[in-house]
Amino acid sequence: MKADKSRWAAGFRKRVVYCPATLPWFGAFSGGVVSFWSLLAQAQTPPVHVEYRAPAECPNADDFLRELQRRTHGIAWASSPTARTLSVVVTRSNPQVKGRVHVENPSSPTPFSREVTGADCADVFSAVVLISALALDPDAITQPLLPRQPPLPPPAPTPEPQSPSPPPAYSGLAGSWEAWLGGASRLTGGVAPGVALELAATVEGRWNTSTFFSPAARLSMFRTAKSDVPRGNGTASWHLLGARLDTCPLTIQGPFHLALHPCASLELGDYQGRGQGLALSQSERRLWLAWGATTQLEWAFASQWRLELQGGVLFPLQTYRFIFLTPPLTVHHVPNVAGFSGFALSWRFL
Repeated sequence: MKADKSRWAAGFRKRVVYCPATLPWFGAFSGGVVSFWSLLAQAQTPPVHVEYRAPAECPNADDFLRELQRRTHGIAWASSPTARTLSVVVTRSNPQVKGRVHVENPSSPTPFSREVTGADCADVFSAVVLISALALDPDAITQPLLPRQPPLPPPAPTPEPQSPSPPPAYSGLAGSWEAWLGGASRLTGGVAPGVALELAATVEGRWNTSTFFSPAARLSMFRTAKSDVPRGNGTASWHLLGARLDTCPLTIQGPFHLALHPCASLELGDYQGRGQGLALSQSERRLWLAWGATTQLEWAFASQWRLELQGGVLFPLQTYRFIFLTPPLTVHHVPNVAGFSGFALSWRFL
């Protein structure tokens, strides 16, 4: 009988060893048995209800449950109180942090309870996680775990190639147009012996900017008052009716709403001289043409009003000579250079 058993056993070993076709079936069977045994053990383990409380600056309940799952095996978690309850309370007692782990298990007559103290929440949190894991699972992982890596952000979309934007169009010098109406009065020389009173009506347009370059142009219609001057046995008189164009390219801003404008001017008019009280009275009319340089000091005393002082020199292009024939007498000779000064008042209507 023993010999038969030995021969049977030897034959069985021989079949197992020398039959390669049986190896895959044997491995699958063994794996199934192990998996079934694990599921059975997990099903026999009652679920655990976890209660966790901690200050706001410490990790929360979700962090605690996540770390506890990483260290334990095959433990089911319950959302409502069950036979097994894990209670973890973390409190701060300055300058330290305290943690208390309490486990009630029906299979153990004595509840499990431990307390730890640390300098900060991170140390106490790691300690209560490890203590809780060992209290629930004797085979829990006690080695340090690698920190969880945050999920990688999705790759940024590749921007589509864009054609270079065209350069901005040149919009010129930033500013605003202004239009002014006004009246002027000044004393001018050269028209008659001495000085002559001139009255003028003006209209002006200006491109007002915040820079040194603020061009302006002014058109004036003017007339000088008749000047009667006794000469010899008679009287000579002169008057001028004309138009003037002033161009002022620059503006020098000053304090107290003051501004200085250097200008160039051109005059065109009807120049008339007349002799009276003579045996042969006669009048002469000539073309008046002159250019000049003017300085205007402007004071904007209100938002739409300004007062202006003027002064400059005048260069007549024709230097006429007026004479009495009988007896021969030069009564006036237009000079090469004459001066003038005056004032103007203007109102902005645009």
